[in-house]
Amino acid sequence: MVFIDPIKILDDGVPETIESFSVSLEKGVEAEFLNIFPTTTPMEITIEDDDVAQVVFTEEIYTVTEGEDVYVEVCIALYDDVSLNSSSANGVFDISTTNVTATMEDYNPTPDPVTLVLMRGQDIVCSNITITDDLHVEEDELFNVTVTEGPHTFGAGVSILRGSAVVSIEDDDVAVVGFNQTQYTGMEGETLTVCMDILFPNATVLAMSDVQGTFNITGSDEPDIDIISGDTLFVLNSTSSRYCVYISLVSDGDIEGNENLLLSLEEIVTLDSFGVRLLHPNTTNITIIDRDFGLIGFSKTSYTVMEGKSETVCVGLNNENNIAPDVSITYTLKIIMSDAAQDVLFSTLSGEFFQGTFLSCHNVTVVDNNFAERDGTISLGIQNATLSNVNVSTTNVAVEDNDEIVVSMTIPVNRIDEGAGVNITVSYDNSAVSIGQGISVTGSVSKNELTDDYVLDPGSFSLSSDTNSAMISVEAVDDILFEDLMETFSISLSIDDPPVNVRILQSQLVIEIEDDEVVEIAFQQGRQNFSEDAGIGHPLLIEIVNSDRVRIPLPIGNSVSVCAVLVAESTNATEGMDFAVQLNMVAFRNSTTQPPQSVVLNILQDTLVEGHEVINITLTDLMIYSIDHPGGAIFGENKTVLVTILDNDQYIVGFNRTAYMGTEGGHVEVCIDTMAGTLQSGVTLAYLVGAPREDATQPAGSMADTAMVYNTTSGEGDFAMTTLRINLNSQNTDGCVMVQLIEDEIVEINETFYVQLEQVVSSDDLRFPLSPEYAVITIIDDDEIKLGFTAEEYIFNENTTFNITVQRENPVTVSSTFSVIVRRLPESNATDDDFSVMGGFNVTLAFGGNDERQSFQLTLLPDDIGEGPETIELQIVVPAGELGGVVPGTINRTTIVIVDDDYIEYQFTETDYIITEDTTVPVCVMIISGDVIFTPGGFLTLRFLTSPITATYNVDYNDTTDPMMITLTDNLRMDCVNITIFADELVEGMEYFQLYFETVDQLGSYSVIDNSSREITIFDTNG
Repeated sequence: MVFIDPIKILDDGVPETIESFSVSLEKGVEAEFLNIFPTTTPMEITIEDDDVAQVVFTEEIYTVTEGEDVYVEVCIALYDDVSLNSSSANGVFDISTTNVTATMEDYNPTPDPVTLVLMRGQDIVCSNITITDDLHVEEDELFNVTVTEGPHTFGAGVSILRGSAVVSIEDDDVAVVGFNQTQYTGMEGETLTVCMDILFPNATVLAMSDVQGTFNITGSDEPDIDIISGDTLFVLNSTSSRYCVYISLVSDGDIEGNENLLLSLEEIVTLDSFGVRLLHPNTTNITIIDRDFGLIGFSKTSYTVMEGKSETVCVGLNNENNIAPDVSITYTLKIIMSDAAQDVLFSTLSGEFFQGTFLSCHNVTVVDNNFAERDGTISLGIQNATLSNVNVSTTNVAVEDNDEIVVSMTIPVNRIDEGAGVNITVSYDNSAVSIGQGISVTGSVSKNELTDDYVLDPGSFSLSSDTNSAMISVEAVDDILFEDLMETFSISLSIDDPPVNVRILQSQLVIEIEDDEVVEIAFQQGRQNFSEDAGIGHPLLIEIVNSDRVRIPLPIGNSVSVCAVLVAESTNATEGMDFAVQLNMVAFRNSTTQPPQSVVLNILQDTLVEGHEVINITLTDLMIYSIDHPGGAIFGENKTVLVTILDNDQYIVGFNRTAYMGTEGGHVEVCIDTMAGTLQSGVTLAYLVGAPREDATQPAGSMADTAMVYNTTSGEGDFAMTTLRINLNSQNTDGCVMVQLIEDEIVEINETFYVQLEQVVSSDDLRFPLSPEYAVITIIDDDEIKLGFTAEEYIFNENTTFNITVQRENPVTVSSTFSVIVRRLPESNATDDDFSVMGGFNVTLAFGGNDERQSFQLTLLPDDIGEGPETIELQIVVPAGELGGVVPGTINRTTIVIVDDDYIEYQFTETDYIITEDTTVPVCVMIISGDVIFTPGGFLTLRFLTSPITATYNVDYNDTTDPMMITLTDNLRMDCVNITIFADELVEGMEYFQLYFETVDQLGSYSVIDNSSREITIFDTNG
């Protein structure tokens, strides 16, 4: 026996009809070789379905509130995860309702009964039941819903698990009972009406019996009110919706304030425990306004208190009404207005009256804050008074400040110079008492004398809590007046109307101003020359040298004056014979302009040839009158005037010329001549060679002094400096000397130096004028520096940049920088399109004194033109005004050859020529260049020639074109010559000769392609 594996039947959870399937055996592969034969009868297996469709309501109780268009959704569902398996499996169930406390007026199922169908894919179905809002105050209502089985195709059947449910309708209609007001107010002695109402917020029908309730009165003693009519138990119903009582408010004559009574509703008693609510809040308040008041006020209308002291301010009660026990009249003080900056302290700002009290007092203290402040006033008022009226509502408290600031004025020094200054400090000591905030103490510092000798800046000051000092600048005016050495002034301090208590400690200061003016007296000129003039008077001016900085003032009382005495002395002139002084004293007095004073000097005429005479006139013995100013006058630089008496008898000698010239390595002859007068005795003159000019001008036409004195140590220089002397007398009135010029072999400009003529005299010799005193000598430079190019020709290709160099050709020294110009010559056939030069033509090359060579850059430009070689011709030129020794050298001209790298290519039109006998054939040459163009007017002329190889000229072939030449141009780019082959009737096979061309003439650059010859083959036609 063979056991096969068990067959598992799956639980599909689907209610359905009974199902079956069959099992059969088949012969396997291995059984083919065995004698086994399976039965052919299959086994049938039946599956009994155990799934049941159970239906339940989804809720046991459905709850819904009344309302317009409100629905309750009643649903049934398949239970325990059972599902349908086909569209044909479905069930029909009826839903019906049964009233409990609700009626059909409360709900409306549509339709009734409701049929629900469960089918595949829909395991839950629902029905809506409309709930009606009846606007009745009533209890919650109920009705039942029931499900019953209808026809189905579930196979195994249907089971209803929970077939009924309850629907609860909650009533939302309410009746509210409450006071018709939340607040009642009445005065003592009046009557109030208090009412209770039944309200229907959302209902129109009170479907029940009377509503009964009670209310209580709480919050006051019984004597305060009296219920005139009504009772605390009330009854309300649908026909009587308001209940009122009347309450009398008792007037008791006591000051007790307003009282509050609280009325509250107790629990409502009705036949049913639903539908009626208490209004929230369920209370109302009654306020009884007390008509009994007290009368309070300040006992005084004003008080005065000193800083650091206290005062008592009282409020009194005056009233006939009694204050009730446990009741008090209260108030508070307020500061209505205050301009007192002091700190004011109150013991308390609140007051209270009880039964039997009639006075309430407050202690007011003014703190001593050590600030000087204004006196102030505090205005007090009564506010927040309870149970009373106020008759004296304000009082004033005057606050008096007792702090004092002490102001002083100090100066570091009392003596100042004119033009100088010093600061006065106005201050107070704020370590003990300070000025209060927002208060300023102002004042001024002023002069006690009417004077302009000093300035106060600023004249006013301000002190405060933040600023306890101020600076007043005292500037002594430099008035240039010659006055007493020391002047004394006083300054006063004053305070403006002070807002606080102020005491001045020091109100006066004394300052002394020291005068710095000094009168400086001197002659206006320190030297003066006068000719003998037969006694004509000459004024010698004496002035106040510093009159722009000092002035003797106009008189105030006695006149101020400065005086000096004059003394005349001479070593070679005699007073009374040669000169005379008319006045020996000078005085300067007060004046606006203070002009110079003068004394007259008379020069007397004589007939003596004696040369110049000298007089020394000196100022002495300074004196100052009417002021006290020791040392206030001094003599200036020209305390003495040196007066020279010029002798009229003169002898004049000088150079015969003002300018001389000579060449390096030679000599210059310099001569003098007597111009006027005759010498009575001999004199000696000296030639100072190379002397510097002492006068302010140069001889007419002279140049600057540029030559150098020869130095024997270094061997450098341009001339030999010598001092040459010559003696003159009445017989010898002229003479000459030779000046040596040095050869320095330096290329330089012509140089100059001076020769001065000087009289060699002792102190007692006669002096005479030399004119002209100077002569200029020009050294003509004979040295040369030669400059040339480094080559006579340069050859470069197009599109090349290179340098052209100019160099020295001889090693000579140059004294300064110089320049030459490289100029392009008109012989150049290259145009501006062929090259460019940095800096442009013409090129200026600047040489330093030690430079051997200078270069400039030249760029040859590419042009794609077959034009042949071009040239640029350059020449060295020395510009006008350059060093005379700079000259062009041997190679002062050069040629730049531009090698053309652009070629026009040409060739035979054929590579091979095979010509039959008895034939004339053209042989052609053509231009094949594409990018390179002809130069304007360009051409190429070729001559064709033949050379026999095996063929014989004039037997086998001949050139029939005469001449055998062609010329190709831009317009004729191909041309031909004719070759004739003769018929010789000989059987000789192929014969050959050479055809070639050569250039006869051309303009431009050309290049042949594939050589310039061809081998011609003569094809023999004889056989």
